[in-house]
Amino acid sequence: MAEREKAPVLQELRHEPVPGFTRPFLIVAAVAIVYLALILVTSPGKVKKDYGKKDATPTQSSDTDSHAQP
Repeated sequence: MAEREKAPVLQELRHEPVPGFTRPFLIVAAVAIVYLALILVTSPGKVKKDYGKKDATPTQSSDTDSHAQP
């Protein structure tokens, strides 16, 4: 029973940080945040109320209707 009372030993893997990766990571993260903010700001607006309903009929234009029957 003495073995059950012992807490398991947790092993930790450690490594030295590689210099030079912090700055590029922060630059890429900043560019990604600016890009997503730009998309959010330039989005067209609210979605129609019937979006996602199964009974809603989708609107199709005649030039993109590739499944039209002759």
